[in-house]
Amino acid sequence: MIDIWKKDNIEFENFLLLDRKKHLMILEWRNHVDVRVNMRNQTIIDELEHFNFIESLKGNVDKQYWLVRRKGREVGVVYMNYEDIDQREMEFGMYLSPNYLGTGIGLEVGFEALHFFFNKFSIDFLNGYVKIENTENILIQRSLGFQEEQQGDMIKFIYSRVELQKLTKHFREFRKILIYGK
Repeated sequence: MIDIWKKDNIEFENFLLLDRKKHLMILEWRNHVDVRVNMRNQTIIDELEHFNFIESLKGNVDKQYWLVRRKGREVGVVYMNYEDIDQREMEFGMYLSPNYLGTGIGLEVGFEALHFFFNKFSIDFLNGYVKIENTENILIQRSLGFQEEQQGDMIKFIYSRVELQKLTKHFREFRKILIYGK
């Protein structure tokens, strides 16, 4: 289990380290209509179900969740589930706090999540699933260079370790221009 990971402006803290107050904040985000509309399971989750889910994460190396901070502010959640350990393939997902939807932070969180998953776990492929209506997330995945495959009302985005190496150089230069204007 990876407890805390930091890179540049982004920090991931494992759900199992968080206190009740942080878990309730995450539950509020998850149940917010603007977040929930893009989830596979769109039902409202109650506290008991939420805390039972968190309890189920204990000792589970195949499924892990982290609170994301950007410059010290809580902005979202990233998670992973192994799809096929033998094939070194993982599913990942993320969602932002309703306060940060549409701000552009998702691109930075997505980029750092790619580094995190490929560098901290022995995987060769990372898959994400996005609802067709979630155009903002689709743009993020495309900007990061994911390959895509339509599956019903979802798009499966596929990313390889090789793609990450290509993206890293270009993204770092792009971020410098955005941040410093150079």
